[in-house]
Amino acid sequence: QKSFSSTQKLRNKDAKQIITQLNQNYPDLKEFIEEMQKKNLSLLKTSNRFQFLAADGTLLFFNYYDNQWIPMLRLLHQYPTLLPYIHNDKGSCKFILQGAKLMAPGIHKIDDKCKINEIYPLKFDDSVDAMGYIKLTQSPEEIMKDGRKDVIGEMITIIGDGLWEMGDQVKM
Repeated sequence: QKSFSSTQKLRNKDAKQIITQLNQNYPDLKEFIEEMQKKNLSLLKTSNRFQFLAADGTLLFFNYYDNQWIPMLRLLHQYPTLLPYIHNDKGSCKFILQGAKLMAPGIHKIDDKCKINEIYPLKFDDSVDAMGYIKLTQSPEEIMKDGRKDVIGEMITIIGDGLWEMGDQVKM
């Protein structure tokens, strides 16, 4: 069940502001964003601080606590080079999918461009697609240092959770 606390069609001014942010953050999506602009853009909000950008009823981007706009996982799967990834040990995949915390010792590779309090896609070893998004609470240096431990961040969404099961189509 899709439960949004509010749904509103974006005014031109608000749409332009979001489009500008998307163009700055995702220059590789320029053509996609141009096509998206031609559609009816809506902003959908949930009670748990998620906002979604939809074009003609298709969820394309989300943000969490007014953080940066992030492509929905299905959109990221179509454009996998948009963001730097965090690569985790595939042995932990089952546990992460069941709600376990993502721990520093399981991280094999993380891009030095990653920053604390920003959201990045998570891959398990050399999987083709991202499995979810995590908001980092440690820097890449802390995560990869010798003797590393502790939780590296907060899982925002993962394949199989409510956000994934919701799908990308909404009735407007």
